[in-house]
Amino acid sequence: MPEVYAELDEKLTAFIKAQKMFLVATAPDNLAEGHVSLSPKGAGTLEVLDGTTVVYGDYPGSENEIANNLAQNGRLTMVFISFDETPMILRLYGRGEAVPVDSPYGKELAERMAKVVGTAEIRQWIVMHAKTIKTGCGNFIPVYRYLGEREQTKDYLA
Repeated sequence: MPEVYAELDEKLTAFIKAQKMFLVATAPDNLAEGHVSLSPKGAGTLEVLDGTTVVYGDYPGSENEIANNLAQNGRLTMVFISFDETPMILRLYGRGEAVPVDSPYGKELAERMAKVVGTAEIRQWIVMHAKTIKTGCGNFIPVYRYLGEREQTKDYLA
């Protein structure tokens, strides 16, 4: 049964940290002139800052639709899915911002995130301020096995 939370507790934070990937969704103000952006991200770039704030390093390599949509309206959804034997889906709904790496806040995030991810190639930080946190059962999500990071990723970040 789905549950709604006011903030991320220890259990939900541990769930986020256990995932190898997550999804980020944004949408422009006018869908007739744009489209919903749904993008998979590697979880090795993510950190929970507090009970309602999550940040990840956004690497170049694709269009910058997420930041463009956030600049329009700030709406952001993040989805974490368990692909192991214990099913669960965690959705964070809220406001997001793209933080330039060379801004004062961007430099503060880089210091905090240096232990989590190499920061040299990051295009910007995406910060999520969650307003609604909701779990789902995930019973219909197949079980997958994590095999490792792609060699291309390792080469790109080297």
